[in-house]
Order: sequence, then structure tokens, then C-alpha cells
Amino acid sequence: MARAGIYKSEVLRARDKLRALGRYPSIDAIRTELGNTGSKGTIHRYLKEIEEDEGGASGTKVGVSEALQDLVASLASRLQEEADVRVCEAETKHAAQSQVRAQALTAMTQERDGFRAQLERHELTLADERSKNDQATATIRAQAIELAQLTQQVKDLQDRVAAEERNRQSLEEKHQHARDALEHFRWIASIILAG
Repeated sequence: MARAGIYKSEVLRARDKLRALGRYPSIDAIRTELGNTGSKGTIHRYLKEIEEDEGGASGTKVGVSEALQDLVASLASRLQEEADVRVCEAETKHAAQSQVRAQALTAMTQERDGFRAQLERHELTLADERSKNDQATATIRAQAIELAQLTQQVKDLQDRVAAEERNRQSLEEKHQHARDALEHFRWIASIILAG
């Protein structure tokens, strides 16, 4: 259920609270303090009555014209508007800067991720090359062992062939000696038989 209106005591409390906070008790500020209730005309009327009451209690009348109050309220409202504009501009500028920083951070993050992926690819390629190199080294080592074994086998065969050749030459020489001896024996036998 909406409130029927505001009381002068509420306006007084709101004004005193704003003053205690070091803020100017303009009509708009008091209305905000009251929860945006009450018309500006009612608040202005209560403020005037409060000032008259306070002036009568002290025995001194402070004559503040309505035009001056409106001027002060207008100035306070304008200051508030300018402050709001500056705050809005600052917030807009901050939001733009934050967006630029966020975009830059996103770009740097993407670039970092790209470099990381490229590094991982290079590492995989390097690991593959190392594996191939290890396999090639193992193959070369095995081939070297096999070559050494084949070389030894060839040497052994060459040694056997050389030994067989020496044996053949020895047998050939013995055979030649035997033929020579047989020819000599036949020659002697023919001489004996002829004599």
C-alpha cells in the first residue's frame, strides 16, 4: 500500500542526516534520502517551515527568499548532474579501456596458445627425428657388425684358399718328383735291359 505522504519530522531527520554526512541537503537529496517519496513542493514547504521554526526558536529570523533556495537547489542539482556526467564518462572510458585490455589479453592468450601448439609440434617432430636417428644408428651398427663378420669370413676363406693352394702346389711338386723318379727309373731299366 502506497504512503499517503511525508511528515515534516521525516524531512527534518533527512536534512540533519545529510548535513551530518557533509552533504548539501537539497530537495532532490532529501527526496532520495526519503526513498524517493513526497513531492518536491511538499519537501520545499517543510524545509521553509523548519527554517522558520529554527529561526523563531533562536530569536533570530533568517530571511531566505524562495528564489535563493531555488537557485541553491538548482545549482546543487546542476552540480549533481555534472558529477553524474563525469562519472558516466569515466565509467564509459574505463569500460572501453577494460574492453581494449580484454581484447589485448585475448589476443596475447591466443598467440601464446599458438606458440605453445607450434612448440609441441616441433617437439614431436624432434622426438620423431631422434627416434629415426636412433633406428638408423642401430641399423648402421648392426650392418657394421655384419660387415665385420663377412670380412672375417672372407679372410678365413682366403686363408683356406691360400692353404689349399699351398697344399696343391706341394702335391704338384711331389707328383712331379715322382714322375721324374719314374722316368729316371725307366731310363735306367732300359739301359740294363739293353745291356
